[in-house]
Amino acid sequence: MSKDQDFELSDFLIPEQTTASTTFNEEGLEEEEEQFYKIPRVITYQGNQLKIVPPDWRLSKLLKLQISTCFGCMVIVGMNDQTVGTLIPTLINYYQVEQTSISVVFVIQFLGFATSALSNEYFHNRFGRRGVMILSNVVLFLVYFVNSFKPPFKLFIIIYYFVGLGIGLMDSCMNVWLSSLVDHNELMGFLHGFYGVGAFIAPPFISYLLKWFDNDFKVYYMILSCITILSIVICALVFKNETKEKYHYDITKDESHEEGENQHQGGTLGIVLKMPLVWLFASYLFLYIGSEVSIGTWLLSYLLKIKELDQISASYIVSWFWIGLTLGRVLLGFITRFFKNEYRANLTYGILSLMFYIIYTIFTWNVTTSYKHFTLMTNIIVVISGVFIGPLFPTATITLMKILPSNLHVSSVGIMTSFGGSGSAILPFLIGIITHTMSLDILPILISILIFGYVLMWAVIPKISPIDYDF
Repeated sequence: MSKDQDFELSDFLIPEQTTASTTFNEEGLEEEEEQFYKIPRVITYQGNQLKIVPPDWRLSKLLKLQISTCFGCMVIVGMNDQTVGTLIPTLINYYQVEQTSISVVFVIQFLGFATSALSNEYFHNRFGRRGVMILSNVVLFLVYFVNSFKPPFKLFIIIYYFVGLGIGLMDSCMNVWLSSLVDHNELMGFLHGFYGVGAFIAPPFISYLLKWFDNDFKVYYMILSCITILSIVICALVFKNETKEKYHYDITKDESHEEGENQHQGGTLGIVLKMPLVWLFASYLFLYIGSEVSIGTWLLSYLLKIKELDQISASYIVSWFWIGLTLGRVLLGFITRFFKNEYRANLTYGILSLMFYIIYTIFTWNVTTSYKHFTLMTNIIVVISGVFIGPLFPTATITLMKILPSNLHVSSVGIMTSFGGSGSAILPFLIGIITHTMSLDILPILISILIFGYVLMWAVIPKISPIDYDF
């Protein structure tokens, strides 16, 4: 960057602000980084005024509001992911269809996730983070609004395409942004912990609504519609500075630090799509998220049909899994810092999650509900399994972002979370088909296989990664 360009950028700084040099030459880099982390400022970039806040949430009230908004959005995602699984018996009775027909909703949702993976970079470049957050919430609102009218079955199924699209865009946006902040391990733990809060709330809440409103599932979708309207308004307000110009500036700044003259719109999606490491991480999340959501989706049906529990009791057991997952994401986020790195932490958590789920499988196969402590023991084992399953998503995301340069973060995490998120659609569908064809009794075995798969995949990452990283 020339001296004239340096002068032009600093010349437009607002006088009242305590300002930092915005040049990216090698001599001033250390000073710029230090000031960037501590001083809010306004700059002019490509003819647009941008408000730059430090990435330390302790120093910015706005940042705290934005983080809190992301937590709230993640609650919506958690509630969404438990909706169909909890409603399966009700939907089967209302629409008079087979279990396999309901499972098609997961395939349709996968198509939405796939679309978000390919369009994520485009939407960020076109609308910025603010636009992506608003768009994703608007898409989810449309789905919930339509389903609140109990539409024909085909429309109910098809519209879930937009659930995959909306959640894929929102999830990627929040993961990349929070991972760039100070205390990212803890913040990511809380972010995904709030997913668990939503997933924990949904099963008993839906069960009580069905009881109070005579199995009328439209009430729950009406509530989700109202929540997403509120989310749209809040996102529009708190992310007002996260424009496309601000996004372009963030990418250009990071590239100036790491890659000199590379351009931020230089086809990063094409680069990422050719990286085996990104696809390995995406496949890991595919199995991980698929197993996590399959537990939440089918465990209720398993407890109702195989263990013959009532709806309320079964829904509470499912909620205990999500309580454990939430606790794991929040609490283990503080433990992760004591490991050599996030990769080592994730490997440990993964092995423990496999061990405790195998314990649950052995227990549930050999103990009937006639055992007076069946529910208590099930809750204990399920919650411990959830604790170690919980932190795997956020620590995997942080691991990938530490390996790759920052200009590839949006595209790579977009691919990873969207393709990985499609596991929440494809694998519950496949498990539904298999258990319908064979027996729902084999559900714990199928979940154990999926967990073993993602643990094995994580273990081979260092052997496959072509990038120098201290695993």
